[in-house]
Amino acid sequence: MVRDEDGSDPSDPENQTENEIPSSLHFAFKTEDWERQIDCTHLDLDATNSELLMATSQSTGSKFYFVVPASSHQMALADSVGKYPVGTDGYFSMAQILPVSQGSEKRLKSEIGFDEEGSFNEIMSITLDSSEEAFDYYKVKGQYHMKMVGIEDESLKRTCSGTYHFKIKTAKD
Repeated sequence: MVRDEDGSDPSDPENQTENEIPSSLHFAFKTEDWERQIDCTHLDLDATNSELLMATSQSTGSKFYFVVPASSHQMALADSVGKYPVGTDGYFSMAQILPVSQGSEKRLKSEIGFDEEGSFNEIMSITLDSSEEAFDYYKVKGQYHMKMVGIEDESLKRTCSGTYHFKIKTAKD
């Protein structure tokens, strides 16, 4: 494993700045057992249909849930940048389900909650990408760190961290 001069892991989201999150549209995760970066170039995240966005990766069997405002005005608020809880109960909260390892039938799910150090979703930037007559498209960059628990076996515990960069459709107010 590569380490920075201070001994920290540069791939850990806690050690990344907004500029270090890949500019490509993606969703990435890393657990003790495996890691992947999933291309989200063709992912249609439309908050005008539902504020609870979700997507499933066919290649990994992982699924994420991300809550965002449908309103362009609310999406663009400067105070939206910051840390949010793991879960699906409020704007910018996030949760996921993923296999314990590639091809595994055993699944992990996010433990709901917030801990400044160990369980959060952090919005790093929200930028207007493009506009149409009734819609705005925003690019949202973020990172997360989650405690995970087994769905079938709750004694199974892991941590999951990663980054994302999504393009999200919102409605103009």
